[in-house]
Amino acid sequence: MESSGPDTHTAGTSKFNQLRLIQGYPPGHEVSFYARVHEILQRSDDDGNNVPILLLMREEAWFAKAAIDVAKVSDSARAAARKCTAESILHVVGRVIEPPPVPPARGSGESTLPTIQARGVEVLASAVDNLDTIPGHDVPGRNLDPGSPTATFTTFHSLSLHERLNNRIMDVRVAANGAIFKLFSGMLGLASQHCLGRGMHWIQTPSLINYKIPTDDDYFSVEYPGGRPCWLSQTVELHHEMALSMDFQRVFEIKHMFRAEKDISPRRLSEFTGLEMTMVYENDWHEGMDEGEDMFIAVIRGLQASERYRDWIQMAKKLYSSAGDFKLGLDERGRLPRVNFVEAKQLLREHEGTQTTDDNGDLTKKPSSERCSIAVFPLARDPTSPPSRPPTPSSSPTTRSARPPQTVPNDHNGPDAPATDTSDLVARGREVASFLHFTGSHERVRAALRDRGTGRDPDGAMWRPWVRAFEAGLLPHVNCAFGMNRVLQAFLGLGDVREATLFPRDAARLAP
Repeated sequence: MESSGPDTHTAGTSKFNQLRLIQGYPPGHEVSFYARVHEILQRSDDDGNNVPILLLMREEAWFAKAAIDVAKVSDSARAAARKCTAESILHVVGRVIEPPPVPPARGSGESTLPTIQARGVEVLASAVDNLDTIPGHDVPGRNLDPGSPTATFTTFHSLSLHERLNNRIMDVRVAANGAIFKLFSGMLGLASQHCLGRGMHWIQTPSLINYKIPTDDDYFSVEYPGGRPCWLSQTVELHHEMALSMDFQRVFEIKHMFRAEKDISPRRLSEFTGLEMTMVYENDWHEGMDEGEDMFIAVIRGLQASERYRDWIQMAKKLYSSAGDFKLGLDERGRLPRVNFVEAKQLLREHEGTQTTDDNGDLTKKPSSERCSIAVFPLARDPTSPPSRPPTPSSSPTTRSARPPQTVPNDHNGPDAPATDTSDLVARGREVASFLHFTGSHERVRAALRDRGTGRDPDGAMWRPWVRAFEAGLLPHVNCAFGMNRVLQAFLGLGDVREATLFPRDAARLAP
């Protein structure tokens, strides 16, 4: 690439992310920046006419115009400006000038955009002409009003999610969509910082595993050398328990998890980002639940408090009206409200419009505007209530046989009741996390495995390494498992978890 002018940019500062700063620069200020060509507003040609070229430049949600006087720039800059296409990335060097008048057809608000008189232009990355772009860019002065049938908002939401995912690169270039994944990056950063700050060790466990639940057909099988049985992991809890037996005490991990989902659902993915924490406790298993809840609160507050994240939330809100509306709904103790499973179903019926009145069903629901979070104890007593308050009996979603074999029974309704020490964290009516109380007793683990039938021999090759962790001496502990795509979905009020996943995989999608 030829140099087309001196670089007047301040040393040590990126040439990206400059359009935001340019918005406040006075006329005469020297600038040097990288940005995409959003639109060619006026083009010169090669037949000798010297009509100025006017480009609308874009970087995230920020826009500026670049005016190129083809009679006053170098040959290389003139050639670059004449051949550039929409979505190409240019390096522009020049100075801020008073913006020229804007034709009424393009909207008066566009006249407020900063304008750069360019003396140097270089094409850094050339895009092919006539790309199939996605509407949704919020150009100042242009119609984003959702009430207008010609609005960008209306045009964007007329596209199906399938169409958008098939053109994912252009879809995520829309600032509102790109902001979703910048927030996701921030969310994972805040979560990991919190966990490390609470004395947890960040470990890595394998995705290739040699064990599976015999009755669960939602595992992805993998061809492994020698024909050995191998699957992709759905959870990390077994290897976390081995790490606890190695005396780590408190561990966490951010990891891709896999489930071979058979149906396409706005709530489920075949591959998703999970964050799991597993820790021993001193007095009561609710200490572990408190840790998971504290992490969730810290992440939400961190996103809402940072100016950087607030800007991205506002970008997302341009196309997703619920973004920025999320409330934690903490009680007077600064905790999430905690209710049992049947009470949660009642709350969802009253405030969110569940599809079913069956207290024995899952927490499925139709879309809702409810913004707060609750912690649900499906089959355990509410720890904020006296122990004498009996839990309301519930059903199959949380029976002992449906939980991992190391899950501790909850015997408040008697030793034969199907209760377990488990709970879910629900945000906007969606389960975003599960908390499970696990035993450290090898006798109970061995008995539970045997009770569950064939394929679960505690001395077999599948389960022996895990059982050995209990036999080596393991304290009772808690596992907190968050679906981070769902957390982001709930935080922004997105209708489909695939909108909170950069490259989603479901029963029908393996691309892009």
